[in-house]
Amino acid sequence: MNTLQTENLKEGMYFTDKVFLDKTFQLLDPSVPISKDLLKELEAWNFKQVITNGNSANAAPMDSNEEEAAEEVLVEQKTDESENFLEDLLKNPEKMEGKTDEEKLEISRNVYKEYTGWILKVFTHFSTHTQLDKDDISTKIKNLCFFMKDNSKYFLRITNENYQFTKIYLVYHSMRTIVISLVIGLQLRMPLSKLIELGITALLHEIGMIRIPPQIYLTDRILNKKEKKQLSTHPLLSCQILQIADFPLSIQNGVLEHHERENGSGYPRGLTGEKISLFGKIVAIACVYDGLISNRSFKEGLTSHEAVIELLRNDSKQFDPTIIKALIYSLSLYPIGTYVYMANGKTALVNDINPADFKCPFVEILGETDENGKPLIVQTNESDLKISRVLTAKEVEETIKPKTSDNEANSN
Repeated sequence: MNTLQTENLKEGMYFTDKVFLDKTFQLLDPSVPISKDLLKELEAWNFKQVITNGNSANAAPMDSNEEEAAEEVLVEQKTDESENFLEDLLKNPEKMEGKTDEEKLEISRNVYKEYTGWILKVFTHFSTHTQLDKDDISTKIKNLCFFMKDNSKYFLRITNENYQFTKIYLVYHSMRTIVISLVIGLQLRMPLSKLIELGITALLHEIGMIRIPPQIYLTDRILNKKEKKQLSTHPLLSCQILQIADFPLSIQNGVLEHHERENGSGYPRGLTGEKISLFGKIVAIACVYDGLISNRSFKEGLTSHEAVIELLRNDSKQFDPTIIKALIYSLSLYPIGTYVYMANGKTALVNDINPADFKCPFVEILGETDENGKPLIVQTNESDLKISRVLTAKEVEETIKPKTSDNEANSN
């Protein structure tokens, strides 16, 4: 990959290969010219670099008619069906029928990618126009609630994989917080209307960060005392933004209170216990869980299993035990996507939760199939199918490497 400084990008420039903000987030398709709006958005978000395997070239100058035509093409690109993948899926449920677990996982990846891109657009539009489209946000979150009701396990697996720090950490953090918050809400059997409000709270809980200097909220270094104090104003800033945009009071309160703690040690108001809203309690735990598993330059993220143990300890009684219990029963003690070593010497991948026992999830025994040739899925227990431990990062790398190598060989 070639690294390019954004200050050297010019309107009309295009590249012969895809352009990325980081290793996972695509910015431009090949041969699509850079626009004025894109340059403004990169500047507003303080992005300093982009990466690509392609070579750059300058598009020929366009007259006014060609510029109008180009703008129309860009509008069409912004509304292509890849940005409405989930909406199309919900209108045509047969597209999920009869699919294997791997196929459903891939479909869920497409939904996850669509929503990550959408969150970036929500934040960027607010950054450049100070506007939030309530109807679009409500519709998108409603659709996500419908999808996650039956497909949470795939989203949890994807979320477990996406914990690296990037320059758009705020976007990925918001997406993961939505997912964790909604699985807690589903576990608590919230009605759809409340799930939608919870999802919106999780989406916008950090929107106030955009009003803080980007060198503070986008940095991957440890902040000093003054910077931490400035960063701690973001719940109030987020709430003020939602007040102006006329979001429901329940969402405003949830956003304002996601850093409050049961024992009164939180901020901005030092609330305790029942004085903290339900949305605030849920988003608080989802937010902390994501923070625990996220890798930063100054700390290595915990495994999802270690993060669950940390929350179960609930040191100083910071979190509502009811919400912690809902989280654990949603994720299990060994969250979906965790590689584990079994007491019988076999290696497995946690495939699904066990509603009857959060300590004994369902696992896929690696390298084994059932009588139909499908991956062998078994329910763990406390005896012959007991989980001994979680694999280390190095062991996981060695476990999945052969599969990666095989795929690469087949594609050549």
